[in-house]
Amino acid sequence: MAAIIGQVGPCLMRQTEPTFESLARSIVYQQLHGKAAATIYGRLVAATSNPMVPEAILLLSQEEMRALGLSTQKAKYIRDLAERTARAEIDFAGMLEMSDHEVIAALTQVKVWESGRCRCS
Repeated sequence: MAAIIGQVGPCLMRQTEPTFESLARSIVYQQLHGKAAATIYGRLVAATSNPMVPEAILLLSQEEMRALGLSTQKAKYIRDLAERTARAEIDFAGMLEMSDHEVIAALTQVKVWESGRCRCS
């Protein structure tokens, strides 16, 4: 590892404030190649607002979100996140004062409901 670090430099972690947009972006990018994810995310931003806000997501139908390239699952997660954020169930600004455990508890409430059953991952 020392040789690699010597060649490319140390790994620098960049931390930003938690926001609805940053979590929505993370959902889009999850398990996708960077270029494909960037394309889909760019379409989502173009269809909503910059910066992306929950209210703009809620104006999109599930079909419109799918047409942007989001999987059904990701579209549902982002919509649920937008709904919970709009209802102030998730407070991104408050996360700066929370413990890791509290942040995890707050964010793992985002779920996808299908046919009356919760599908959580």
